[in-house]
Amino acid sequence: MKDDTTFDIALYWQVLRRRLPLLLIPVILLGGILGLGSFLIPNIYRTAAHVVVRQEQDPLKGLAVDTQITQQLGGVIQSLQQPSVQKEIFERLKAAAPKGLTLEESLADYQRHLVIRRREEGRDLLVEFIYEGTPAKYAVEVVNAFADRFQREGTRLVATSLVVSLDFVDQQLESFRARLLQIDQRERLVRQQLNALLGDMAPLSAMEGLSKSVAEQLAKGEGEIQRLTLQAEAAAAQLEVLRAQLRSTSPTLEVRPTQRGDQAEAELERLVAETQARLTAAQMRYTPRHPEVGTLQAQLDDLQARLAEVRGRSGSERGDVANPAYEALRREAAQAQAAVELARVQLNTLMQRNDRLRRLALQVPAYEERLTRLNEEQAALQGTYDSLLQRKQSLEVNQSFEEAGNTGRFDISRAGGVPLSPVRPNRTKYLVLGFLAGLFIGVSFVLLAEYLDHSVRSEHDLRRYLEAPVLAVLPRAPKP
Repeated sequence: MKDDTTFDIALYWQVLRRRLPLLLIPVILLGGILGLGSFLIPNIYRTAAHVVVRQEQDPLKGLAVDTQITQQLGGVIQSLQQPSVQKEIFERLKAAAPKGLTLEESLADYQRHLVIRRREEGRDLLVEFIYEGTPAKYAVEVVNAFADRFQREGTRLVATSLVVSLDFVDQQLESFRARLLQIDQRERLVRQQLNALLGDMAPLSAMEGLSKSVAEQLAKGEGEIQRLTLQAEAAAAQLEVLRAQLRSTSPTLEVRPTQRGDQAEAELERLVAETQARLTAAQMRYTPRHPEVGTLQAQLDDLQARLAEVRGRSGSERGDVANPAYEALRREAAQAQAAVELARVQLNTLMQRNDRLRRLALQVPAYEERLTRLNEEQAALQGTYDSLLQRKQSLEVNQSFEEAGNTGRFDISRAGGVPLSPVRPNRTKYLVLGFLAGLFIGVSFVLLAEYLDHSVRSEHDLRRYLEAPVLAVLPRAPKP
């Protein structure tokens, strides 16, 4: 005996054949109704127009200027979505509008089916107008009308904004000129105060890094002070030695008249030779401008003059003569005294100068800081002023081209010919949906009919209804 749970495909095929009309009728009816009904829905066409707003133009036209068109034209795009502007556009398109289309219906249609998109491509702005409506010719006219209106309003707005921008830039330039003049006056005042503080050291203010220059001058002065101190001490020591020699040397020489001239001449010749030797040694150690070289040269010249004077004398009746050695020591002592006094004066001057430099080293940084701040502020203002001046020149050239109408700033790509295929309705989709819905309903009807049918047509039905074993099955004789 067969199991009741066995799946009998032949049995189901017999049921399907028997109920086929019940399955096909809903499929045909719903598919036909939805398919034919889709032809009753008006065709909806999609059209689009593009406007490219160029912010940076051909440099030959002088239009390489960013006028922030993205922000300026945002208001134009919003105005195109206002009912008052859309009403004006509808009045222009009334001749191409479908018959019976009222103003209220048109405005509602624009609000639902007109899409305005914008995006930036590089430095340009792309505005796209998309409209879905019927008939196709009317849809084309709608997007072209909105694109033309956007171009006119945008051109007018840009031209107006250029005038406003020029006025604003002129005001800013005047303000920056006044601020630059004020900073220049403040800088002059600070420099005058600094020069008054520097006094005879005013040339230092022209050097770069005044504090550093003052520090260098101070260090150099300290070195000079040390050198002059040593030089003054050496000159003072030499002066003491010369004074001791003067005290031990007789100012005159006593000689006989016959021997006086020869002895004086011999002494002078000896002194000339010694001085000449000392001068030669000094010239080898120092430069010709060194004080010791000058002193020895003066002594040598004096001794040579005295030697010539003695040689020119024929004889003298006096019993004594001036001691040349004493005179030479006296002159050296006088020169040493002068050198000591000069070194002390120079040392005092340098010490006073260094005291001033120390005070300047404390005061100059404040002036330098003020000048640095003023220079930085002036540089920033000058940079902004130059940028504004360049922008003004660009705006003036830009305005001339905007007024001439040959800028090429707005590049319109209008909708072309009438679109051939609509975007709605999708009739294929309607047919498929009708077929699937009919198939679902048909299958449901078949299952319902089988569920309500209690007739016995097979061994399976007998076992199910009688709940008794089947002993035999008689084949059904075909009808004659």
